[in-house]
Amino acid sequence: MVDEKAVTEPIPSVRAVGFWAPVQRWASLHEPVGWPDPRALVHPGWERDRRAAIVRYLRKGSVVARYAGFSYCRFPGCTTPETAMGDADLSDGFACWPEGLAHYIEQHDVRLPEELVQRMEARSFAAPEPQRESLVVEHRWWLDWAAANTPAPVPAPDALSFEEAARLVERLRTPLFAPCLRDGHGRWRVGLDEARVEYLPPCSAADLRRYLLSRRRVPSDAYLSAAQANRISKEVFGSSRRRPQVSRTICLMRAPPDRWFIRSGTIQEEQPRLDELGWRFTLECFRDAQPQASALDEALRRGVAGTGCQ
Repeated sequence: MVDEKAVTEPIPSVRAVGFWAPVQRWASLHEPVGWPDPRALVHPGWERDRRAAIVRYLRKGSVVARYAGFSYCRFPGCTTPETAMGDADLSDGFACWPEGLAHYIEQHDVRLPEELVQRMEARSFAAPEPQRESLVVEHRWWLDWAAANTPAPVPAPDALSFEEAARLVERLRTPLFAPCLRDGHGRWRVGLDEARVEYLPPCSAADLRRYLLSRRRVPSDAYLSAAQANRISKEVFGSSRRRPQVSRTICLMRAPPDRWFIRSGTIQEEQPRLDELGWRFTLECFRDAQPQASALDEALRRGVAGTGCQ
């Protein structure tokens, strides 16, 4: 029998905390931009009397996700092995944190949001109750707190002004991608939708465009056809054997209406269909070079944002 309660019961949400910026800038499109550097949150005297209880609490969270590899300490020179940093996310039903968070509190004097500590205190720092493994992790609370409690990043030498950045954001909007840009705590706060925010350091036009295009979504009537995508690929790559080729089918499989199969030499992968701006960006990233401002700017000049190629 189908458990109707299990079907209709909403998936609980928890607040992310203790997730840190990767060593490489914008290392993964799956990680929110704006995670803090733990070195900016070092406070040797923080919660001196209760720190041991906080560390024990963090270590006894329930496992809600496990990964194929181990984390690593973000402090240069730390000799703690990656295996000791953990390979899981833990939760107490209010927050979700990486398994290695206790290490930063215990070994590097990193502080946490007071609201989280108050939650622990309300439970007398007792071990959290087991949580279900299916949780929605919301990052906005952690990102907003980190932005308000860490020094502002140094703007890039060729950074746009906030007004210039806002105009670029406006030009790249589509009916499915309407980010909201705000100036906050010496950073640019990007509201991607009602639930997701990210923080960018003031950056150049090329960096901001690369960031926006990596997250941009377009309506189906703006999709390029495979033939249009291949013409642009030939324009960018010439006759190179590495030139990506787009197909709607692979062997006996047909891609869903919103997907492409892409081949380049022995490499093949599936990805969402794109409009001209998004496809040019993908090609230039594939080419493992800096985005070619001339090609993207020309596409912008011709007003193809959110439309298909003719």
